[in-house]
Amino acid sequence: MTSMRVTRFILLVLGFLTLVESPSFGQQFQINSYRKKAKYGDFATIVFKSSAKGLDIASLMGDTIFRTEFSGEDIWTTHVDLNRERSYGENGILNRRFLLSTPYIEDSVVVVPGQERNLQSSTYYYDIKVINYYPYNLFIELPLRPDWCFGLRIGAGKRFGGYVTFKLGLNDNDGMNANDNPKLMEIKTKKYLGRIYKVFAAGVRYGLYNREFPLFGYMGIGYGEAGYAYTNGVKGKNRINFYRDFTQGIYGEMGVTFVLFDFFSLSFGAEAVFGTERVFPGVGLSIGVTLNPYD
Repeated sequence: MTSMRVTRFILLVLGFLTLVESPSFGQQFQINSYRKKAKYGDFATIVFKSSAKGLDIASLMGDTIFRTEFSGEDIWTTHVDLNRERSYGENGILNRRFLLSTPYIEDSVVVVPGQERNLQSSTYYYDIKVINYYPYNLFIELPLRPDWCFGLRIGAGKRFGGYVTFKLGLNDNDGMNANDNPKLMEIKTKKYLGRIYKVFAAGVRYGLYNREFPLFGYMGIGYGEAGYAYTNGVKGKNRINFYRDFTQGIYGEMGVTFVLFDFFSLSFGAEAVFGTERVFPGVGLSIGVTLNPYD
């Protein structure tokens, strides 16, 4: 029984290594081109050119590909003997398959526009472009909260980036602590001033999806203060400020960011101040701009 488990484990490992080394992780491109019956000695030439760095092209049908460089562009050329290719025989269809890959294929897409064909020489030209779905970008966001709060989240990166953020409310823990003096909350003329909120944090952002619209996940940690501020509602020298449920400690936040219309960012998630006596949870919502979401 043990030997069977070991055998299965080895097969799984070998299978995983095969997948890792397999070129199927690249982006396949297939050429299907109609042409009349080939004449003796007739060849078709397929030419790829691109200025994208790190692009590699391999044939999945055993064709020899020659790679050269000219004027800052890489050029790949292969010649297909039309008389030896059965796939180009009776139905007149030239069928060739290639693998286009970049160092970070999951972060990019290889775009091959329509072919430019030279009818006289049977040459097919393809100008390849690589769109980087996670180029270097800068993002700036402003928080939206039910109580007026000034803040900013600013960061930069590619698929993986970092940011710093702060949020400052209008109120502070001035006056007396109502948790130590419960009778303060019994004042009939008391007036709620708003939340006490002060946050300083740093975090990371990671690209989760970037096709129709970019989607990032973010997570940050830092220091925070939170509570509720009140006054007795009396003006002048008899005015008394007090607060309740004030806490300070570790601040944490996590959520997602959508980039819409290639520049407008909308973030929402959860955040909380983890104090020594209580936890002050909240909902994070912010809007802003992401500059250069596409390369």
